[in-house]
Amino acid sequence: APRNVRAHITYGLALMQQNNQQLGIALETFETACALSSSAKEEEMMEAHYNLGLLYNLVGRQKDAVATYELALDCGNNISAEPRFMAELYTNLGVALYDDNLTKDAMSAFATALLFDPTFTDASNNLRALRQ
Repeated sequence: APRNVRAHITYGLALMQQNNQQLGIALETFETACALSSSAKEEEMMEAHYNLGLLYNLVGRQKDAVATYELALDCGNNISAEPRFMAELYTNLGVALYDDNLTKDAMSAFATALLFDPTFTDASNNLRALRQ
């Protein structure tokens, strides 16, 4: 298997887009990308962890999703990632927290997403729904 983070990210994304039968392989691919990412650029580390978080949430592994999104956020903060991407990351973190029955933490994540991008409707809609 290649020891190239970018190759694992690309392959994992392709698997995610195929169908649910490939999710197990996609998970392994992104886990490998994250394991290799200590030698990668911060941007690749962020992308690998972001996509792994998406998959963990998709398969119901919320605690893993939360931990993985937090690693992606660390990378994003280190490189001053695009505000829109950070808003998306915090929103996805909020969804994982909510799915893990951590409603207050989820609300905080959605509110933080809106600090990065006040126009990000996913975050504002989720926050509004939780406040009702």
